Amino acid sequence: MLNRPQYVEEAVYQFLLHVQNLMDRETGLWFHGWSYEGRHNFAHARWARGNSWLTIVIPDFLELVDLPRTARYGVIWCRC
Repeated sequence: MLNRPQYVEEAVYQFLLHVQNLMDRETGLWFHGWSYEGRHNFAHARWARGNSWLTIVIPDFLELVDLPRTARYGVIWCRC
């Protein structure tokens, strides 16, 4: 990514934060939002449109950041 490894590191870090705070580990679906103050997902609302976007974007993201194949699996499964 623009020959700047720190951008790749930050992108992976942000992705993992989203996985940690927005993904429902029971269903695999993603919540619509997260409150750091209250440490909750508001009404526990799953985000239908966002979940469909994620099924398209996650594989593209992993390809774009150009991680080795074994690291890609680690990025996905480390927080699930």
